[in-house]
Amino acid sequence: MRYPKYTYGLLAFLPAMLLPVVFYAQVAGVGKPLKAVNEIAITQKLRVVMDEEYRRTLTTNETLPLTAGYTIQKSFCIDDAISGTSITDSTIYISKVLIINPNQAGIALYFSKFEISSQTKAYVYSADFEDIIELYPSSSGQKNTAVRPVFADSIYLQIEWHAKDTDLPLICLSEIGFVFYDNYARNFGSSGDCNVNVNCTEGSSWQNQKNGITRILVKQGSGLYWCSGSLINNVRMDKTPYVFTANHCGVSSSSADYAQWVFYFNYESDECMNPAQEPFFQNITGSQLISASRNSVENGSDFKLLLLNQTVPESFKPYFNGWSKNNSATETGSGIHHPSGDIKKISTFSTTPLSVAFGQQNPEQQEKYWRVFWAETTNGHGVTEGGSSGSPLFDSNGRIIGALTGGSSSCDNKLEPDFYGKFSYSWESNGSTADLQLAPWLDPDNTGLNTLNGIGSDVDPLRALFSVDYGEIAPGQLVEFTSLSSGNILTFEWLFPGGFPDKSIEESPGKIMYEAFGAYDVSLVVGDGSRMDTLTRKAFVKVMPFISPNPTGNTFTIQTGSVVADLFQISIFDLSGREIGFRRQLIDSGKITITLDQPVKGLLILLLRTDKETIPVKLIVTD
Repeated sequence: MRYPKYTYGLLAFLPAMLLPVVFYAQVAGVGKPLKAVNEIAITQKLRVVMDEEYRRTLTTNETLPLTAGYTIQKSFCIDDAISGTSITDSTIYISKVLIINPNQAGIALYFSKFEISSQTKAYVYSADFEDIIELYPSSSGQKNTAVRPVFADSIYLQIEWHAKDTDLPLICLSEIGFVFYDNYARNFGSSGDCNVNVNCTEGSSWQNQKNGITRILVKQGSGLYWCSGSLINNVRMDKTPYVFTANHCGVSSSSADYAQWVFYFNYESDECMNPAQEPFFQNITGSQLISASRNSVENGSDFKLLLLNQTVPESFKPYFNGWSKNNSATETGSGIHHPSGDIKKISTFSTTPLSVAFGQQNPEQQEKYWRVFWAETTNGHGVTEGGSSGSPLFDSNGRIIGALTGGSSSCDNKLEPDFYGKFSYSWESNGSTADLQLAPWLDPDNTGLNTLNGIGSDVDPLRALFSVDYGEIAPGQLVEFTSLSSGNILTFEWLFPGGFPDKSIEESPGKIMYEAFGAYDVSLVVGDGSRMDTLTRKAFVKVMPFISPNPTGNTFTIQTGSVVADLFQISIFDLSGREIGFRRQLIDSGKITITLDQPVKGLLILLLRTDKETIPVKLIVTD
């Protein structure tokens, strides 16, 4: 299986069997596709090839919003029956399309027809079953839909239906999308290193607001782009699934395109540090355009209001951000966004934004944009990048006062400004009709409220969250866990399978020891007397062999703790995949000395194998 380029973790060239398993959730959870045994199965194959020269053109001549990829036309319908075949009432049809992907790109699927009954099961999944997406019938009758990118060499679209089902599936692909990564990274791990993760201390006061932020895979014709946006509250506080973003994100998108936009929620690191693997996220497909500024940035405030095609599930823990239509800003505040299509980041300002024309410096109270300069903070110097477009600007009260149009800040230009279309201007100043305003939709009863606070899925949210001081340890090493949970918590229950001790009911469980190699789950259950919330982090603690010294010369020692060192088969590879020769000497039952046969410099990968597992370890050789 292929993964997006991980600038935070293990190298992308490692074999798939060595990489972490990642599961993604659709709206109602993830089922599991059937494997054809006695069932009647039809498999059809598609091989899709990306135009590398076109990709270079798209990524070299970059304009906003940030190019995420592009689509090609691919008209293809799945057969809905097997004519002339004798079957019984218990027969299950499995119709498959195998999409062969030789490209350095994720594959997104765009459908012109997607009609299945409630009894039919539909999935898109990687051939190794590491990424499974379950698809559902449209509740709105919308035929155009899409499936977010899957990063794999072989991808299946699988439909399962019962012989007794008279409502046969009708599914037609119209386009296949390529979403870039690798040398054209604009996805997980690709934002500048000055950016600050939203769960650093800078985001501690913005934990509600962040839950409204969405990364958006925009479709406009054959173009795919990354933008950001936010769920937004309305005066009725009825959780209508409105999304507030910028109009330059898909300015020419058709209604069919909007129905195929993909909205990612909770795409963030659980901690301040950048994660080694892509984090869990949840997503929704499909929207409708409600209103937008139609003018250029010189004459309008560059906003867009969308309505998602379905409600946001409570399992997403959504937060519908509040707003202020006052033509004023506070001295401090933040922007929360997805720079370069990466995980959620936070930028902080500590001087009052000025009211200006787009790209200008001279203050003018009646102009349409806020000019913002970002501040250096404890964990970095947040800025914005392509992919941040459309993200909200928050005042110190946690209310939206603008949407990002553009600017010149970056990790190389931290002191340059960015420009946000004013919420106050977008309210009703872009034109006299409802499709040019926010007011008719966010205040449908014309109450005249100037400010509105946000609303979450729970008025008193209870959330389990934790971190660990070291995620990769040697056998016998102690690690310490810290609860980052929120709410009126009365009880804690920690579970450490494979650790000692293996459980605790204290908020601070003390130090836990792991003796055997492996990747261990950790769970925390918090309760407030009437409710509980559980967080289980899969393979959260990894017990690995310890190499010393590292960096090293041509001789080093591998310590295997309680596992007998001589049980391991060892292979060593350089970055090109060339195997490196060496001599080994067993020092004692838990220690081996390795001497390389020839001088080598740079990053090497050691594979330690037993009959039960394969463990990759990184080694840096300096001389």
